[in-house]
Amino acid sequence: MKYFCCDTETGGIDPREVDLLSGHIVILDDGFNVLDSLGFEIKKELYRVKASAMKINKIDLVRLYEEGETIKDIETKIYRLLKKHTKPKEIGLDNGSYVTQEQPLQPLGHSFNFDYSFLKETFRETDWDKLLARRVRDTQIVASYLKDKCVLPQDLEPSLANLSKHYGIVDLPDHTPKKDTNATIEVYKCMLRYEN
Repeated sequence: MKYFCCDTETGGIDPREVDLLSGHIVILDDGFNVLDSLGFEIKKELYRVKASAMKINKIDLVRLYEEGETIKDIETKIYRLLKKHTKPKEIGLDNGSYVTQEQPLQPLGHSFNFDYSFLKETFRETDWDKLLARRVRDTQIVASYLKDKCVLPQDLEPSLANLSKHYGIVDLPDHTPKKDTNATIEVYKCMLRYEN
C-alpha cells in the first residue's frame, strides 16, 4: 500500500466560494518512507479569498501570481504523480482467472476531507475516485478515538499544532503546506505506536 498525504492553503472554507491557493502532496510507501512529493502554488488573475483566511495563512497573492503556475499545468503534474504510483496489479478471482486493477493510494491527512474538497473542486479533470481509496487515515479523527481510549489527554484540542507539540515533533506546522504535510506524517507515525 502507498499513501497520499497532502495539505492545502485556501482562501477560506468553502471550495465553491473561495480558491485553493497552494498545496503539498507526498507519496509514501507502507513504511512511511517518502517516495515522491509535489508542492504547488496557483497563479490566477483573480483570487477569491476571505480576509480572515489570509490573516491565518499569510499568503502574498502578488508573489503567488508572479511565481505560481496555472491550474492546468499543476493538474497535469498531479495526474502524472498519481498515475506513477497507482500501478496496475493482478487480482486473482475465485474461478482461477485474473483481472488487472489499479491500486488506489491510501489518503492520509489532518482534516483530510477539507483539503480533498478543494483538490476535487479545483482539479476537476483528475479522476480522484479511481486514484485514491475511499477510506481515509485522518489524524484528527484518530486523535478523537485516542482521547476516547484515554490515550490522549481529554483537554487536548486535536489541532495539528497541538498534536505535534504533544508528540514532541520538532518541525512544527506553520500553515505552510509542506510543513503541515510533514507534521501530519510524523503525528500519524506517533499515533501508530499506540497499542491496546
